[in-house]
Amino acid sequence: MKKLLPNLNDFKEFLKISDIFDYPKDHLFIKNIKFIKISNPKLNLIVNEFVEFYEKNDSNLDSLQELYTLTFDLKPIFYPYLSYYIHYDSFNRNTEMIKLRDLYNKYEFYLDKELNELPDHIFIVLKFLEFVNNDEILKELLMNLIIPSFNNYYNSVFRQLKPDFILNNPYCKLIYYLINILNIDSSLSMEAN
Repeated sequence: MKKLLPNLNDFKEFLKISDIFDYPKDHLFIKNIKFIKISNPKLNLIVNEFVEFYEKNDSNLDSLQELYTLTFDLKPIFYPYLSYYIHYDSFNRNTEMIKLRDLYNKYEFYLDKELNELPDHIFIVLKFLEFVNNDEILKELLMNLIIPSFNNYYNSVFRQLKPDFILNNPYCKLIYYLINILNIDSSLSMEAN
């Protein structure tokens, strides 16, 4: 059975907040996401949770950095390298990254040297899609990288997480929102208890 593409408008709306998937380096991070115009109410609620989390912790960037690290780095809930979920550490993963680098170069999208991330990092992939703003490339990366990665991630890790854990971590809620708009699963309610 062929997997259907998600609603591209929902995904493009999601691309507006791709910076959330980068490590929060300074206080401008939160100030910038506060002013992003988001029309989708569910996504807007999740973005507001980041702001509330930050403000609830006395505008302490360390708290947000700790949450990011918990989610993506140390014993990660979500390993942020998309091709890993498809190829794991096989040779094919290297091939995938070379293809991504070639695609980035073709459209003159260059990775920040200070960022020091692999080209399949979710932040990089989303920033590229936001930058290039091309529906054909968007569809190609959705079908060949993003959807398969999130499908494998969902089936191997995410569905084993406790709902309370997901609902108390804005990054997990954001990942789950993406899982939903990619049409991977819709069984967990996003409403807080």
